[in-house]
Amino acid sequence: MPRQLTFALPTTVDYSLTSLCPLGCQADARTWLNNWRDWPNHGLVLMGAQASGKTHLAQAWLESAQEQGGAGKEQLQGQLLRAADLAPERLAASLGQLAAECPLVVIDDADQLASLAMQEGALHLYHAVQRRGGYLLLTARSAPGQVADEGAARWGFALADWASRVRAMAVAAIGQPGDQDLRQVLSKLFNDRQLLPDPALQDYLLARTERSFASLGQLVAALDAYSLLHQRPITLPLARQVLENSV
Repeated sequence: MPRQLTFALPTTVDYSLTSLCPLGCQADARTWLNNWRDWPNHGLVLMGAQASGKTHLAQAWLESAQEQGGAGKEQLQGQLLRAADLAPERLAASLGQLAAECPLVVIDDADQLASLAMQEGALHLYHAVQRRGGYLLLTARSAPGQVADEGAARWGFALADWASRVRAMAVAAIGQPGDQDLRQVLSKLFNDRQLLPDPALQDYLLARTERSFASLGQLVAALDAYSLLHQRPITLPLARQVLENSV
């Protein structure tokens, strides 16, 4: 029997609105995002564990809100920023100009705004967005002021005004994934890498993996790397070897 060839294909992650899986653990967060015009103080903190889908939900919110438009149904512009983008040396345009052009703003991993200068930039951006009648979405691994779980990023507030503004925002939490959530995400992780393993193999993996999206992501990456290294398709024997080697 001829050996199946394995190729190193590029990994692409689809963050579009149409690719968003309707996960049960994200239901409360999706309700908040769908009702963005009702956010208190025009801001929201989207909280969830690592790889729980915060960035995907934020991207989908931007896409959906831009399509819905403003109060007069004019087209709105949006922008997703990483925490590092708020470093003074990284921010090319003025914050006021950014807010004027993009009244819908996401700061991804906002709990990693570590320096005073970054938090001052975020505060000025928030004020500019509010004056424009826009909305600010922050993603984070813990709620502001919460004692974060081990391994989760903690909010290191260095600016009292920024801390008070963030703590006044509502918090939308992504819950713990259920069985169907894990199955859907595992399928998407394989699809993102253009891999189509047998459904029985996915059942095998789910029964032997930590129940978190981060663990599933690490496992799929390990399976893909092992498959490419040994030029073998992803089968049950290969998965067993990867799992045994990770113990």
